[in-house]
Amino acid sequence: MKIALVQTNPLVGDFAAALRAMRHAMERAHAAACRLVIFPELALCGAPPADLLACPAFLAAHDRALQELLTDTLKFPDLSCVVGGLEHRGEAAAMALFNTAFVLENGSIQARAHKRLLLNGDVSNEPRHFTAGSRATIFPCSRFFCALTIGSELGTILDEKAGRNPVENFTLGAVMPDLLINIAATPYAMGLRQERRRQFQTICTTCGLPLVHVGQAGGQGHLVYDGDSLFMDERGAIRAHARDFAADFVTVDFPERPGAALELPDDPTEELVHALCQGLADFLRKSGFDRVVLGLSGGIDSALTAALACRALGPDRVLGVALPSPYTARESIDDAKKLAENLGCAFACMPIQPAMDAMTATLAPRCEGLGLPESLTGQNLQARIRGNLLMALANQERRLLLCTSNKSETAVGYSTLYGDSCGALAVLGDVFKTEVYALARWLNREREIIPQNTIDRPPTAELKPGQRDEDDLPPYALLDQILRAYVEERQDIADIAARLRLDPALVQDVARRIRQSEYKRIQAAPCIRVSRKAFGPGRSMPLINGFAG
Repeated sequence: MKIALVQTNPLVGDFAAALRAMRHAMERAHAAACRLVIFPELALCGAPPADLLACPAFLAAHDRALQELLTDTLKFPDLSCVVGGLEHRGEAAAMALFNTAFVLENGSIQARAHKRLLLNGDVSNEPRHFTAGSRATIFPCSRFFCALTIGSELGTILDEKAGRNPVENFTLGAVMPDLLINIAATPYAMGLRQERRRQFQTICTTCGLPLVHVGQAGGQGHLVYDGDSLFMDERGAIRAHARDFAADFVTVDFPERPGAALELPDDPTEELVHALCQGLADFLRKSGFDRVVLGLSGGIDSALTAALACRALGPDRVLGVALPSPYTARESIDDAKKLAENLGCAFACMPIQPAMDAMTATLAPRCEGLGLPESLTGQNLQARIRGNLLMALANQERRLLLCTSNKSETAVGYSTLYGDSCGALAVLGDVFKTEVYALARWLNREREIIPQNTIDRPPTAELKPGQRDEDDLPPYALLDQILRAYVEERQDIADIAARLRLDPALVQDVARRIRQSEYKRIQAAPCIRVSRKAFGPGRSMPLINGFAG
């Protein structure tokens, strides 16, 4: 039989758009003589629905959409449809809500699978709303039997300790499956898809069964989904694969016809560029904006943010603004202008000296020495003036302001609240400084996009003469190792110091900065999550705490 893998890029709660996409996909599947069409987990409502699941009107809208989809299946009597959605049983406080994979055929629900392994981790708290399913599901399609799973529960069929064929976990009476089907909506994180494919290979080779995996794609708020929809044969070879991070429609034959396995690209840096661009493009589109503005300092972070924005949106939708102060070097302005020329985006230069003079004069009676270069208040004032001007341009021209801060700066609070930390989205907020340089070099691999001088210059905020980041921070190559271990891997301070052969006092100081900057991060622009542990909803820490470990 022929199977259609439909990788969707939904907007949570836009049931009308979801139905349109599904109808179109079913029409294509029918025209291609498919017997089965498969959509991702929660495809009908979009993932993650979060606390919308507690809204009765949302559940009612979902149920109406499901009924419409059932009616649509009557048009295609020879086509079975697997679609992720919601099912609730009972009323009010006694209601049980299930993350469900429905098998629809000819106007009715032929089978259903309730998600059994509910995740409570970085980006999901499924037990908050869902009740776990209790049994496996196998359904017939044509002359084959298909085992249906949702999300990471597919891995539970591996039972090495029991020493038996793990596919027995799917036994339904005397029926054994011919095909494994997995639908998912798993947010992207660096390295995760490689782990997932290795697990799939273990499952397929251990069970001696092929696998169809269909995942959600695209950006949804601060999350981005890579899709990674594929057909893998019983030898663990990928025979078909959808486009990365984007909606796609792929058909496969089962049993598969003879042919070579696909050799998929595996460049982690290119993958990260793709994730950030898709996350930005979808954040903009789904928020109802079509243009962005950002400050161009002549430094590496703003340069990379601008380059990614132009790549994701097109240069005609990007405005870069230089906001020089008396402490800004001429080469910074020149580099910012050259970057805009290389990218082909709009560029403006707005010196902030007049605003600095006005603000200094207003505050002078209460802030002695405010105009002196060494005044921290005066340095922060520059950043806040820039933030005000950029927000004004965003309001006036209906653009979305991009924050250019990276994860290293955000971690230790090396930013000005309501200044360079302001914006609607921090494109690099989950990207360490050392990764920023790697991305910049990757973008420059064929031609100079980001000026080489921008990459080579020591990073500086230029808020006072001769200022450099490393006057206040450890070198980024070292800082990022500490941050990765402490924030992402959650290692103890003593263990980090021992493993990296560092003075424990240095690691303790970095941890102190992280702890004391929590109030800044909680007000910072949301970032596109691309790691296993990003700042934001996935890292819940006390706003104020005294634990120094």
